[in-house]
Amino acid sequence: MVNNISDIEEDRSVVLRQLYRVQEELEYVYLHGGLGGKGEELDIKISKLKEEKQKVLIQLRYVNYCLALQEKEIKKSRDSVFGKLSNIIFSLNKKSKKRQSAKNKVEEDIKLILLSNYFDDEWYLEQYPDVKASGINPAEHYLQHGSKEGRKPSQLFDGEWYLEAYPDERG
Repeated sequence: MVNNISDIEEDRSVVLRQLYRVQEELEYVYLHGGLGGKGEELDIKISKLKEEKQKVLIQLRYVNYCLALQEKEIKKSRDSVFGKLSNIIFSLNKKSKKRQSAKNKVEEDIKLILLSNYFDDEWYLEQYPDVKASGINPAEHYLQHGSKEGRKPSQLFDGEWYLEAYPDERG
């Protein structure tokens, strides 16, 4: 089998030239065959040309088959590469959007906590020196860890009491 498309196309071109040559010879014999009284000789020549034409047509079909296989492989390879690449990009884009959306949600929640009358960032850092030592924003710490650990956001609010009083608020 032929290795690449350019080889296949070159073979195809050679086979087509052979086919045209055989076809022209056949036409010549048919048009000029009756002249000179060489009937039997012409019949043999016509028969040989028809056989050659049939062989060339078979070669052409094979070359076309090879070309189609090669094109299919290239398409499959291209689809595979582009498909994988586009899937990776789509996946990364989707993950990035999810991360960005989650980040935006966290930022909004932090903003709400900081603007709330029930969160005192200075008091929180005084009460929880580990948070102060970590350098994390106190509202972010409360949102991500402190509320789950039962830490109070300020002197004015007790999250445990609130969740006992309003059990529907527990997630």
